[in-house]
Amino acid sequence: MQKIYVRPMSLSYGLNAYNLIKIKKALPICGNKKIAFSNIEIIIRDKKNKF
Repeated sequence: MQKIYVRPMSLSYGLNAYNLIKIKKALPICGNKKIAFSNIEIIIRDKKNKF
C-alpha cells in the first residue's frame, strides 16, 4: 500500500507571509495568514505488508 506525505517548504512568517499570500505567491497553513509556504515536497513510500 502506498502512503503519500506532503511537506511544506520555503516557510514565511509575519508581514512577509501576508504579502506573499495577498499576491498569490504562497498558501497559508491552516488558514493562518501569518504563516505561509510557497513550495511542497511530495514523499511516496511503498509499504510491504508482512503477514
